Amino acid sequence: MGSQNPHTPANALEYLADEIYASDIRRLVACHPNLQETLHAKLLLNTLIAALHSGEVIYRAMVLAHPQFAAIQAQVNERMPGWLPEACLELETWARSPLWLERFATARNPNAPDWMLTLPANDGNRLVRAAAQDAFKVRTVERVNG
Repeated sequence: MGSQNPHTPANALEYLADEIYASDIRRLVACHPNLQETLHAKLLLNTLIAALHSGEVIYRAMVLAHPQFAAIQAQVNERMPGWLPEACLELETWARSPLWLERFATARNPNAPDWMLTLPANDGNRLVRAAAQDAFKVRTVERVNG
């Protein structure tokens, strides 16, 4: 396959890195010996976008907890307007999800605003509640030491 050939042109690798739906192609491109650093970032972003759109809650949770969630939002809006409902691109929507793993992931997101952590801090699920309370403690210590 061209993604493993060391003589594959850079523009071909860039084209393959744009693939959102085929994780096997992204994996092959990521292993290419001549892959530029900018394409690594593009591969990560495309993988996170695909995971957010996944029907599997564990993949969505991985994205929701990722510090680059805001960048993912911007890229989805720019590259694929209307691909996901607008509400799905807001962290607060996921903090109110009926699925505990999605609420847990939003509580673990280091960029979730403090006011949003009050939702999972009072959650009925003890793991979600503990994650939010831990996030509050970490932020308090960072502010004191910061």
